Amino acid sequence: MDKKIKVVVLYRVLQGWRVPIFERLNNLEDIELNVIHGKSFEGTKVVNYEGRTKFKHTELPTFKVNLPTRNGRAIMPFNFTVFLELIKFKPDVIICEGASNLFNNIFAYLYKVIFRKKMIWWSLGEIKNRKKSNLRKVLDFPITFLERRMDAIISYSSIGAKYFYRLGIKKEKVFIAVNVIDTDFKQSQISVYNTEEIYSNSHIESDFNILFVGAITKEKRLDILLKAFQRFEKSNERATLTIVGGGSYLDEVKTLSLELEIKNISFKGQVIEGVSELFLGADIFVLPGLGGLAISDALTHGLPVIASIADGCEKDLLGSGAGIIVENMTEDLLYSHLNELHNSPEKLKKMKEEAVNVIKNRYNITTYVQRIKESIDFVLLL
Repeated sequence: MDKKIKVVVLYRVLQGWRVPIFERLNNLEDIELNVIHGKSFEGTKVVNYEGRTKFKHTELPTFKVNLPTRNGRAIMPFNFTVFLELIKFKPDVIICEGASNLFNNIFAYLYKVIFRKKMIWWSLGEIKNRKKSNLRKVLDFPITFLERRMDAIISYSSIGAKYFYRLGIKKEKVFIAVNVIDTDFKQSQISVYNTEEIYSNSHIESDFNILFVGAITKEKRLDILLKAFQRFEKSNERATLTIVGGGSYLDEVKTLSLELEIKNISFKGQVIEGVSELFLGADIFVLPGLGGLAISDALTHGLPVIASIADGCEKDLLGSGAGIIVENMTEDLLYSHLNELHNSPEKLKKMKEEAVNVIKNRYNITTYVQRIKESIDFVLLL
């Protein structure tokens, strides 16, 4: 075998949902992987995975930047030994997390230039219709400076890819790797369940089950979901709403549900083991605000989705009919779509069939890793 390609993935932290991707990259026979990252940001979602891994990863001393902005908190590390770590490992290719890891990416870019190595930018690009915070406006110049000088781009979605095209980056340098969960692992978990029995049992006392799963933050816009459901259950007394997850905004959401006098609502808290039963017992998944991976999680369970603007992947995952995209989500629009689907079982059935098809044939963890590997092969030919 020829010498292995030494690849560094430079990330803020070793986030759990990325671990399956890193495992599969490391398993490729021509790749030697090292994920270089910082320490956890306690009290946020930006924390390191604590389980065992089969790939090399290196945690560096970290100066933590955690600032409030109009779009939530800006969480950015500065790992002051990152340049030395790159010299030590001597990667042929660096794949870097996008704008959120800007400080470290600057030093990675210096490594690229000095040692004439390749660098790939892995990013969502931008969120459609989202106004930039003042901090992002200040950082725009160094971010776009780096983006335009990358050897290739990995975009979360086709929407994200359009952002890079607008920067003047050639299409052949942009690889769309749609952001999904570990679909293979999730399907293996689902396979142990009697899906028909779960669905049937969940409908003994209800006829239409709505589900939300995710971190309960203000950006998720759960107030829209609760207000729409309040109206929906008045004419559909056997409908239910289940909220799964914990977070800083949970108490406010619970208070709002009491103020709205919603009857058929259930707060499950954070559920890890057995969460698939909740997906399998639902009729529709609703993501009224920011998110992304939750969409592929729902589709992997054969559950269609009503989503607003998420991380861009919604267009790819739902655009063929596996769900409904509502760009400017409002209580009225969500209520209307819930009514339509409740009264159109045939349409809902087709959406469920397309949900299965999308994950099986178009976007899954295998196609995800293939696109990342294609970007690595591409830059090495430049």
